[in-house]
Amino acid sequence: MSRKGTGMRKIREVLRLRFEHGLSARQIAASCRLSPSTVGRIVDGASKAGITWPLPEGYDENDLRNRIYHNSEGGVEDSSRPLPDMEKVARELSRKGVTLKLLWEEYFRNHPDGYSYNQFCVHFRRWRGSRKEPTARFDHKAGETMFVDWSGGHFEYRTEKGTGKASLFVATLGASNYTYASVFPDMRSPSWIRGHVEAFEYFGGVPEVICPDNVKTGVVSCCRYDPELNPSYQELAEHYGTVVIPARPGKPRDKGKVENGVQFAQRWIMAALRNVTFLSFGELKKAVRRKVDELNDRPFSKMEGSRRGAFESLERDALRPLPSSAHSFGEWKTLTVHEDYHVQAGNHYYSVPYRHIGHRVEARLTDSIVEIFRNGERIALHQRSFEKGKATTLKEHMPPQHFHFISQTVNSYLDKAEKIGPKCAAAVDGIVHSFPRPEMAFRSCQGVMRLARKHGPERLERACAKALEAGACKYRTIEGILENRLENTAIFPSSKRQVGPHRNLRGGDYYGHNGKEAASC
Repeated sequence: MSRKGTGMRKIREVLRLRFEHGLSARQIAASCRLSPSTVGRIVDGASKAGITWPLPEGYDENDLRNRIYHNSEGGVEDSSRPLPDMEKVARELSRKGVTLKLLWEEYFRNHPDGYSYNQFCVHFRRWRGSRKEPTARFDHKAGETMFVDWSGGHFEYRTEKGTGKASLFVATLGASNYTYASVFPDMRSPSWIRGHVEAFEYFGGVPEVICPDNVKTGVVSCCRYDPELNPSYQELAEHYGTVVIPARPGKPRDKGKVENGVQFAQRWIMAALRNVTFLSFGELKKAVRRKVDELNDRPFSKMEGSRRGAFESLERDALRPLPSSAHSFGEWKTLTVHEDYHVQAGNHYYSVPYRHIGHRVEARLTDSIVEIFRNGERIALHQRSFEKGKATTLKEHMPPQHFHFISQTVNSYLDKAEKIGPKCAAAVDGIVHSFPRPEMAFRSCQGVMRLARKHGPERLERACAKALEAGACKYRTIEGILENRLENTAIFPSSKRQVGPHRNLRGGDYYGHNGKEAASC
């Protein structure tokens, strides 16, 4: 209920029930049909004004009302008392460790006749409520939070092959609204991580918290209470000594800063450059950087200063220092160690100790190295190779009787294939022979055996015959024939290749300790 609606009789009744009968605010509110907060303001104001019960005879109604509400939370401004500089209060409040209580104590030391702490807070809340646009800048402590997101839309630039598209990454500091933006050729994880690194370097420091929207490049599993971060993103946070706290789903105020930053970036960067033709990606990146500097130097529309000025005076010194070493991006993959004790990462095969066969591992790929972990322990380290279909194998990862192990496994697959039919055995032997190392063929052989369970041994035998006729002994070829039911169709031209008996076509001796094939392994 408004103050005007709280008549003199109700004010008297509230005081009577409180001081004479000792009722609680809720009981008085129910009796007088007022809100508990209104009852609380009346009682609080009366106590601070030194009003006692019963009231003296002939007590003036206006005087009573003014004395009570002047000393309650809803008090009116007394022009005879000095008001603090609310703009300065808001700026100081953004500094780490600064509270309204501290600012009031400093104000009261200089103005002993000034407002009480309660009234000081009331006037500040009123001022903030009347200036919604600028006060949003002071909702966050200096150096506390950086908000990040991709901007909608894209830039276009010319390439040798035609036209390329680039996405805009935006990062905004919470206290000063100081903004960084840059373009990247895609929105994949490496670009997302690189955007953060460039933002830290532009700001010259690291915030305590990074607040992204729930983009897949940053957050694998979106959950209000326990979000799962992309491993590369988590690694970035650990390297820079910060923490990632994604915006809560369905809570737009959590990411209001970056949405405002994105809006300004779209308005002052994307819109401003919409009619410019960029001849290269580098030219586009430089143009965006110039616009970012212009945005940070633009004066605020409803308050003094600029983003850069607020950053220099308020937030630069509050950021954590950059680490001494540069961050190296690592792409993480969850893989299974196959029977050949290798994992496939980036179209290349890397060995791990053979005892980990069948287990799930995590691989971290950088531009120069590949690290493989199991249960957080690194079990293998390789130089990164970009040769497709090749293998990098370390001797210490091999089983003690490596060639005997390979021979046994090859013969095992040949035995299984021969039970299906001679064509299947010939196809499996061809698959083994098509790889630079026999163990690299094990997963393809395993896949062929699984096709028998899915499509039946008879169909698999006929599909292998078709693959042999075409001279294409590959798992995917055989799978394609079965999936499209082409095993009974004359779709391949006749081949002169003749297939003989296939009982252990190479045999265990072929992979023995003294053979050429064994030496090449």
